[in-house]
Amino acid sequence: MVADFNEPLDLPMMDGIIMVNALHYSPQPIKTLTTILKLLRPGGIFILIEYELVQPRKSWIPYPITFEQFTAIAPQVALSLPEELGRMASAYGNNYMYLARCVKE
Repeated sequence: MVADFNEPLDLPMMDGIIMVNALHYSPQPIKTLTTILKLLRPGGIFILIEYELVQPRKSWIPYPITFEQFTAIAPQVALSLPEELGRMASAYGNNYMYLARCVKE
C-alpha cells in the first residue's frame, strides 16, 4: 500500500502502531499524529522511534522531534505521557535515537 500518513488512511482499527523515523518528515506533528491515531483503539499501544535532535538535517530530518517535544505533544493527541524504553547512538553522527511507548487514552 502506498499512502501519505498525513492524510486519512483506509485501514481497520488497530491494537498498536509503530512509527519509526517518519514523524520528523511532518511539519505539523500534532495534525499527523491525530490522523494516525484515529486508527488506534483506546488502550492501544503507540511506539515512536525518532532521532533526539534539535537542529534539522536538510532532507534527512527536516522537522526533528526530541523526546521532550514528544512528551509535550502526547497529551494533546490523547496519548499517555511517553515512557522512554531505550536510547541508542545513531549510525549517522553524534546524536541518539529514542524509543518511546504511549497508550491511547
